[in-house]
Amino acid sequence: MQVASTQILMIEDDDQDVEMVQHFLDDMPIVPFTLKHRNTLSGGINMLQDSEAIDLILLDLSLPDAHGLDTFHQVHQAFPQKPLIILSGNSDPTVADEALQEGAQDFLVKGDFDSTSLCFSIQHALELQKHRVELELQDTTINALSKQLEIARREIEKLATLDSLTSVLNRNGFDEVCLSEWKRLQREQKRLSLILCEIDPIEGKNNCPSQAWKDNCLQQIAKAMTKVAKRPGDCVARCSENQFAILLPHTDILGATLIAESIRTEIHGLSMNYSSGLHCLPITLSYGVTSHIPTTNDSPSLLLEAANQALAGARRQGQNRVFWQTIGDVNTDLYTYQTLYWVGRLHQALLSDQFQLYAQPIHSLKGQPEIKGYEILLRLNDQQGISSPGMFLPMVKQYDFMTQIDQWVIEHLLRALSKRQAKNQDKSSFFITLSAATCKSGRISDYIQQQLSRYDFPAERVTFLISETTALKHLSKTTTLCNSLKALGCHIALNDCGSDISAFSQLRTIGANYVKIDGSLVEGITTDPVIQEIVASIQEVAKVMKMQTIAEQVESYSTLKALSELGIDYAQGHCYERATPLKQILT
Repeated sequence: MQVASTQILMIEDDDQDVEMVQHFLDDMPIVPFTLKHRNTLSGGINMLQDSEAIDLILLDLSLPDAHGLDTFHQVHQAFPQKPLIILSGNSDPTVADEALQEGAQDFLVKGDFDSTSLCFSIQHALELQKHRVELELQDTTINALSKQLEIARREIEKLATLDSLTSVLNRNGFDEVCLSEWKRLQREQKRLSLILCEIDPIEGKNNCPSQAWKDNCLQQIAKAMTKVAKRPGDCVARCSENQFAILLPHTDILGATLIAESIRTEIHGLSMNYSSGLHCLPITLSYGVTSHIPTTNDSPSLLLEAANQALAGARRQGQNRVFWQTIGDVNTDLYTYQTLYWVGRLHQALLSDQFQLYAQPIHSLKGQPEIKGYEILLRLNDQQGISSPGMFLPMVKQYDFMTQIDQWVIEHLLRALSKRQAKNQDKSSFFITLSAATCKSGRISDYIQQQLSRYDFPAERVTFLISETTALKHLSKTTTLCNSLKALGCHIALNDCGSDISAFSQLRTIGANYVKIDGSLVEGITTDPVIQEIVASIQEVAKVMKMQTIAEQVESYSTLKALSELGIDYAQGHCYERATPLKQILT
């Protein structure tokens, strides 16, 4: 089979040099070359524009209409994909080095090359071009596959937080949004309202409706709710079989009550009825509304309990109505009730070993290794289901058993890691949060030393997270605790930083290795110039203090890009992946 000829364009104003090159190429009959010639730069560029068949360019740097490296720059900038070899009478090595660094495949000095060296140079340039095209094709394919995988991953994550029947959030998705909004509005000192609504029981029905009929009703109800609660920040969720929740940030009790009434009217307009014998019974809901400005001493469970009590009030007054109450004003014992409820539940969890460890990777923004380590998170997994501590711990953090929970986490983590060490050489770090009660007591370092020795785990792979607020409030005891932990070889990270840049000067005595930037700041970095400056300031101060920075709650690639541009060292959040059970990571 005949081999296709390689098309070469020689841009050269000396005909003798052209003849010499043609002679050299003719001496290589095994590799067929077709040489085309133009004696000016403009003529050569015109030919390259008119013919895509040119495979390689031979270029002289001294032409009637161009001279020096500017000749190369004009051709290379116009046709960067074409392999180019310079044939020049200029033997200055600095000129050759610059041309090669900027993209020329070779630099041959006239009179110093023969047929063999010229043909070798051409073949080498063509091979490089072939490999470059193959790599670009592979990169394009990999990028396309990566985008498809990212889309698929996001869809899977989305499905994990959506109710499959109604397409609104499920209970897990609602808890995540509720906790995130609670923290954000806690910082902003703005109001968060909640509507809890449940389908009223149908009295006296003789026959149970079909599942298809129930499903259709639930779908229509969810659609009506999302039609009314349509602001970008509003959140509609199906929390149980017949119960829905609507979370309304920046909404007072009056506004939330009006929205609840609008939803009631919208659902009434659907005219959903259940036929039972001679009776046609309407499908209605009762609505409990509450509102609160989050504080550091509260948790979202307080809001949920108040909404539950309001819902019970609506039921007591009759079905198909809205009832509202505010936290504290109407029900002053709500705090005590919720605190005692969770204290009892957590004590039982300690006795029955009902906690579960989760982990979320912390990724490097500055090259390898991609994963720096994992933040260890706690979940309560009892008869009531899986609960995130952020939903209730702020209400009970002042109790002594918080230190017992910290000890439970440390022991169970090191036990799991010791089993993994024997069969895995991974050197990831693990970040463990210490509660305010533990930091205040300052007595946990001996326990940590015992556990590290017991499970023979390297202390340098353990980092303890201490919140900025806790460190400032108990500075002396926290400093002593941190010094003792660092003496063991452990690392220290300041958590939830960003409330006060000036606080860094007070926290210098702790000598932390990392600073974790509060998620509420991270969320606003792409939309609020002031927040961006705050994060930039944290990065600069941390750099001066020789601490590395970690951004939490990174939800989007635009946020990730902004953090990287600011020089942040590490990041974690749903942009990468959600927290998963620790045992899945260790398998």
